[in-house]
Amino acid sequence: EIECDPHCCKKATKTNRNTVCANKHLFDSSKSSTYVKEWTVAYGTGSAKGFQGKDTVRFGDIGTNPLTVPGCTFGQATHLASFF
Repeated sequence: EIECDPHCCKKATKTNRNTVCANKHLFDSSKSSTYVKEWTVAYGTGSAKGFQGKDTVRFGDIGTNPLTVPGCTFGQATHLASFF
C-alpha cells in the first residue's frame, strides 16, 4: 500500500504544498530503460519508509559527456513524516 498523496504517486509534475512530494524532485522510474526495483525496506520507527531501486545515474547537462554511475542504488519514499 502506498501512503502518499495520489497526485505525486502518479508522477505529477505539479505538487501541493501540503503533500509529501512538495518541494522535492520526483523520480519517474517508468521513463528509465535501466531501472530495476529491488526490494522493500522500512526506515527507523516508521517516520519514513519506502523501497530501494537501482538505476544508472548521470550528472551533467544534456548534450555534454556526463559522469555516469551505472547500478546506483537509491531509496524511494512512499511515506515521509512532515519534518522531512
